[in-house]
Amino acid sequence: MKNVIRVRAVIVALALGIAALVSAAQTGATPPSSQVRPGAEETSNPPAPAQSDAAVMQRLTELEQEVERLRDELRAVKTAPAAAPTLRPAVYALPDGTPAAAAAPAAAAPAQAATPTPAPAKPDPLAGLASVLGGATVVGLVDGYYGYNFNHPTEGTTALSPAPGNFTSLQLFTPRNNQFALNLVELGLVKTPDADNRLGYKAIFGFGDAMQQVNVVSGGDPTFLQYLKEAYFSYLAPVGKGLTINVGKFVTPNGAEVIESNANWNYSRSLLFNYAIPFYHYGIQAQYTFNPKFSMTGYVVNGWNDVVHDPSTGYHNSGKTGGLTFVWTATKKLTVTENWMGGPGATQLDGSHWRNLFDTVIAYNLNSKWSFQLNGDYGRVEATSPIQPVDWWGAAGYVKYQFNPKYAFAGRYEYYNDPQGYTTGIFDANGVGPHIQEFTATFERRIATHLITRLEYRHDASNQAFFPEGKASNPLVSGQNTMAVGMMFVLEPSEAPK
Repeated sequence: MKNVIRVRAVIVALALGIAALVSAAQTGATPPSSQVRPGAEETSNPPAPAQSDAAVMQRLTELEQEVERLRDELRAVKTAPAAAPTLRPAVYALPDGTPAAAAAPAAAAPAQAATPTPAPAKPDPLAGLASVLGGATVVGLVDGYYGYNFNHPTEGTTALSPAPGNFTSLQLFTPRNNQFALNLVELGLVKTPDADNRLGYKAIFGFGDAMQQVNVVSGGDPTFLQYLKEAYFSYLAPVGKGLTINVGKFVTPNGAEVIESNANWNYSRSLLFNYAIPFYHYGIQAQYTFNPKFSMTGYVVNGWNDVVHDPSTGYHNSGKTGGLTFVWTATKKLTVTENWMGGPGATQLDGSHWRNLFDTVIAYNLNSKWSFQLNGDYGRVEATSPIQPVDWWGAAGYVKYQFNPKYAFAGRYEYYNDPQGYTTGIFDANGVGPHIQEFTATFERRIATHLITRLEYRHDASNQAFFPEGKASNPLVSGQNTMAVGMMFVLEPSEAPK
């Protein structure tokens, strides 16, 4: 539109110019009737000569051609499609000396703001699930083995079966003899709370001989819980440096070993892990780290290996078990962990019996090759007439040598005393329990990042003959030798053994 106005203005100007030239041509010469006033003197400047008619006509022709050219341009502008309006900055400088072109983006802002905004996207139905799973880590384990007992047992019972069978005594997590077996299949999600997201959780399911052993002693717990290893939610309370609170089912803080084979130095479990301590608890747990050297955990739970207090199983009270865990990281190489737990509800005969357990773990890493651990346990159930007090104790020593990232060797020796047979369920005709020793040697080969294999030899011995042997003339002996080959596929943030 501005171009049209501009062209029209030029045409008008040219027309006025032509009119002026014509007028000048007509008045350029002196009229014939003009006379000089009487008495007037002539001026010293002679009059300007008049322009010739030929020059005037030539100029008129040029102006007419220019007008015609401008009319053609005007017609072209009118017939062309309308272009989108644009804002051009004025050519001037701002008071601070900034060129006007620098202010052009700011001038265009109102036009951009006028652009209609798109409609808001529909809410994602999985957004809530994503917020729960965000930051969670998938953990998993497939653990299988082949076990062989040189005693060739044909009788004996374990927690896996009340009937006599081909089982290896004392090895609760690797009981099957001369066969391939599934120790543990585990899958779960772990989300650790932090200052940005104070809620977390841990939910891990498991299948196999290990889970059946862990949950078989769970009193009146529902049967579906035998597949649930851990399930609790966490909250990082804004107290001091952060107080972590866990509520639900969690593994015991006691002992130097854990349920997963890959996290231990040896493939089979120790006597202390099988008999001296519980496997898990259900209740509330709170942990606080004072500084890099000291931390403490307190908990209140239903008891040992209990999710539900069921009076039908003989637990006649709702007494709770409490506990404390103190960790002292003396140096980068030395860590000392002390556990205590105690409370009523020790036996199914009388829930008022008070049971105490003291557990100590000392870990020392000499260098990148040599590592050592020492674990000691003492437990006692106080006397309540007519029940006499019972106790049990033991110690285990571990050594590990890491040849390189792929190869390692670990050895374990332990002694366990169960004077009344309270924890093992083994005692003679006089009610005296056994003294047991065991030695284990384990060679580890890490085939790949997630694949670990172990070859293990173990010797168990006791002062009492209770190990089954496949001989009719001598069905029970005082010792046994076993071999196992284990293979573990691991999905964890850190797969290195403890």
